[in-house]
Amino acid sequence: LGPTFGASIPGDADLIKGTTLVELKATVDRRRRDGTPRYSLDSRTLYQIVTYGLLGQNAFGLNEVAIFDARYSHLQRWSISELLCSLAGERVYVAELSMELDTFLRDPCGSRVPNLAREAAMRISAEGELPASRRRRDRFTRKPPAKTPPSPSKANLWRA
Repeated sequence: LGPTFGASIPGDADLIKGTTLVELKATVDRRRRDGTPRYSLDSRTLYQIVTYGLLGQNAFGLNEVAIFDARYSHLQRWSISELLCSLAGERVYVAELSMELDTFLRDPCGSRVPNLAREAAMRISAEGELPASRRRRDRFTRKPPAKTPPSPSKANLWRA
């Protein structure tokens, strides 16, 4: 329970059973018209288990990742290799990708990091966050402008 990965980012998985990392969720999803539960998977959860699966390669020898939805008692498992290939749309070597992720997390602006990732890391370092993250944050934290009543014109004052 609660294994950590010793990487440069905080994070711990919920559970590792054998060579499978299991992420526990208790989500409330909408139901279909017939009343059966409709399972969904958001990108944040998917990227979380993929990242944990890659980070756990050396320490735990993971082969699979899984999500267990406790509310509906639903388990979905994937082979890490097959899931990564499906997401990338091409053959991916898990051990190589795991090492690249570890390198990036240890030194995101280092010369061994691919150019696009290094440029993004440098922008974050300089600006504190990526523009897309800033827009998302602003969308939820910015208050809408207060509506002020229109000032009455002289013509409207005489009609009242």
